Amino acid sequence: EAGAATTIQTAQRARTAREEAAARRHQAQEEAARTAREEAAARRQRAQEEAAAATRINAAARGHVVRSGRPLEARAQARREAGAATTIQTAQRARTAREEAAARRQRAQEEAAAATRIN
Repeated sequence: EAGAATTIQTAQRARTAREEAAARRHQAQEEAARTAREEAAARRQRAQEEAAAATRINAAARGHVVRSGRPLEARAQARREAGAATTIQTAQRARTAREEAAARRQRAQEEAAAATRIN
């Protein structure tokens, strides 16, 4: 009887471990898919911002050319103005990326702690 009970417990533990492993795999796949979607959205956003910046540079350069008659200086000035805005956006994106990475590390630590408690 003791042997049968031990065999049943061992089978239950094995099944539980398989289910937990499957759940972890599923969660990892979902997180990878979500991360890929977020990265694609960020790339689209950056492309739109860069296109808008290029449009602003060209428009500003045209305006400067009309006023000054100096196309190269006008374009350089427009790039400097757009560059300041781009630097701010880059800093904001970097901060967001750091915060997201910290959140992912925190989740991984919590999952590791939970797995340790289960085992």
